[in-house]
Amino acid sequence: MEQQTADTRIRGLERRAGDLQKAGLLTEARDAVEDIDATLSLLPTRLQEARKRGYVFRSYLEAQIDALGSQWQGMRGDVQREIERRARDLEGDLSQVEPAVRRLQPYLGRALSNAQPTIAAVESQLSSVERRVEAALGAVRGMFDSVRSSVQETRSQVDECVRMLDLMDQASFGFQPGEAGIAAVRAKWLQDTRKEGPKGVLFLTDRRFAFERREKVATKKVLFITTASEDVKELLWEAPIGALTGANASEMRQALVLKKEQLTLTFKHPSRVREVLLQLEADSETWGALINRVVSGDIDRERVGGIGSALAQQAEITVPSKCPSCGANLDVTTIKGMTAVKCPYCGSSVPLVGG
Repeated sequence: MEQQTADTRIRGLERRAGDLQKAGLLTEARDAVEDIDATLSLLPTRLQEARKRGYVFRSYLEAQIDALGSQWQGMRGDVQREIERRARDLEGDLSQVEPAVRRLQPYLGRALSNAQPTIAAVESQLSSVERRVEAALGAVRGMFDSVRSSVQETRSQVDECVRMLDLMDQASFGFQPGEAGIAAVRAKWLQDTRKEGPKGVLFLTDRRFAFERREKVATKKVLFITTASEDVKELLWEAPIGALTGANASEMRQALVLKKEQLTLTFKHPSRVREVLLQLEADSETWGALINRVVSGDIDRERVGGIGSALAQQAEITVPSKCPSCGANLDVTTIKGMTAVKCPYCGSSVPLVGG
């Protein structure tokens, strides 16, 4: 039986030593500092562009970005100095890494059993240096982890706004003048025995819910194999905000591992849909909480211009006094998000003024 050589173990330790040399320069911390710099420099412009495109919520973002920038500038110098100090302290340990690994060269091609004592000694030495490097890196990270986490969270919030605007721009249906997008999420409308249904995007604006189908559909199959397909995009249903009577988040697990986020929305008249079950590509409880804030009007506190701006928007929407088709007096009840009312006499759809 051929004896196993020490080559694989030695080459592995050489790679490990190379990684350790790089880590000892605290490259991870240096990269994190550069990432924070880059993110904070880009966020104001990215948010400003989103505002120009019509995103009017999360009014706190400008002040939040400014505060993070000031906080980071106040500590950045200390972080940089600490990185350099810690890296210098590690130089002595790192200088021993290469000679330690070089001791293994004579064992290349030889039996692993002969090299095992030296390999074990080198492994122990590398592990000791790795612990010191990790301790130094942890100390530096501890100085700015909180700020980095806040910067990443703020970037995610701005990115969500931009993604929603992109989805709105790509929509097959139009948005009403003055209608402001709040959030959008990719979802599946479960219809067939609550398991299957069209895939698309659920839009939530300050006036309505709208589900647009967006998926690739097979147009030709040969022996159950798709040979041709097309992208389908169509508005399947919409409902005014004021018609919502319930938003219930839930989870469905499959095989004890896969978790699927579900959201059940129930509506009253004049919505044409009464209940929809959606499978979201996002946390359903977060979406349920957001919907409740929209329905209650609490979200308007985050509108640029505040509640006063929201009230001005609502004041612009009024019901005409007479039906333009039959001339009958219109005395109908409106709910938040309605853009038209039905004349109780002739059945005509009468657009709301400003809607």
